[in-house]
Amino acid sequence: MRLAALSSLLLVLGACTPDRDPPRAPRISVRDSIRVRREAAVALRPDTFGTRVDSQRIFRVNMAAEGAVPWVIVIADFQCQACRRLALDVLPSIRRDIAERGVAQLAYVNAPQEAHFNARFAAHAALCAASAGRFWEMHDSLFAALPRWDRTPDPQPFMDSLAIAAGVPDDVQHDCTRRQRLLRVLEGDIRRSERVGATDLPVVFVGERRLRPTELTVEGVRAAIATAGQPSR
Repeated sequence: MRLAALSSLLLVLGACTPDRDPPRAPRISVRDSIRVRREAAVALRPDTFGTRVDSQRIFRVNMAAEGAVPWVIVIADFQCQACRRLALDVLPSIRRDIAERGVAQLAYVNAPQEAHFNARFAAHAALCAASAGRFWEMHDSLFAALPRWDRTPDPQPFMDSLAIAAGVPDDVQHDCTRRQRLLRVLEGDIRRSERVGATDLPVVFVGERRLRPTELTVEGVRAAIATAGQPSR
């Protein structure tokens, strides 16, 4: 959009330029030309790192059937006790159903709450683990170990140790967290959660339907998956 708008603007400006005595283009050295082209290429290059991280947060097995099964979208905060219960008591069974029968596709969206000081650290650490293909292992470890880090003044070293124990190479995790490489992805998650009004967490969507809190059980999520796409009565 920006490039299209800029091109249109340049065309308009060109039409307004007097025909007589047109200004000469400034001379640009070959070195400067190469530098400008490289900078433009970097600016226009898609965020492949962020895209890879997004793909690693999707739990699915049957790629051929991905259009035929519903999405289960979990919006949660790693420092939220209700989110922890969902993660440890409900999602393992749903992931097992997906692994064994390909009944759905499961995705996780971060929504760290301002009242939870360490939630953003945890969300970013989990995204860094996703860059190494270990998001769900880190997801489980963070929720399981929540009592050990939720009130820690500096949780990053402990979270990095969880990631390494989950199979993330230590240099990958440390580089990602130190440079905060995935803050843009995290901010995108927060915007998505705000757009759907995800304030009382966790929030779970199956297909286009938002589940009620009473449905956030293994049986409730399974029933929602089984009836997804059917007309409501």
